[in-house]
Amino acid sequence: MPMKTILRSLFGGLLASAFFVVAHAANLAPGAFSAGTVKGNVTYKLAGTTEFIPLASGTALPQGATIKTGSSSLVAIVFSNGAVATITEDSEVEITKFEQEVFSGPLPVGAEPSISNTEINIVNGAVTSKVAKLKTGSSYVVKSPVGAAGVRGTTFRVEYNSTTRAYAVLTLEGEVVATGNANGQDYTVRANQGTDGTT
Repeated sequence: MPMKTILRSLFGGLLASAFFVVAHAANLAPGAFSAGTVKGNVTYKLAGTTEFIPLASGTALPQGATIKTGSSSLVAIVFSNGAVATITEDSEVEITKFEQEVFSGPLPVGAEPSISNTEINIVNGAVTSKVAKLKTGSSYVVKSPVGAAGVRGTTFRVEYNSTTRAYAVLTLEGEVVATGNANGQDYTVRANQGTDGTT
């Protein structure tokens, strides 16, 4: 099966569940993010704590929150810059940082309203991100213990298995600059491409 078909099949269902929550971003204050779609068993804990509690749709989340999904579960995290990060089943992910400059007016279509910086850390599992075109000075990075992927605006997925230390970046549109290959150098994953590796 062609890579393009595989990737669209992989992303299709996840993004369909996330697209309709993007409007939710218009109701968030600059620099805020919250749970949009929640399906199945999803919990979270605050930075500096150990207890995971149920996560409900609409719950505002602070920087440093860690989200955990169970089997056949997912959650779409909606950011005030219009980005959506869908955390898939059997994952544990920390929203390490989300900062955004103040802006006024409606959320523009296909672009962020002001400069922002997002950092997501995958402890285990996978995150599929839909990111609007970022402004100069903005960043959106998904990290794992063995690699990281940064974008300027695209749809992509990062996977990390904490047991095998397998790491993969898959891109549906746009392009992703990733690190974590055998020699530690940056490399580009373009639209309809995927790459993986272990350490």
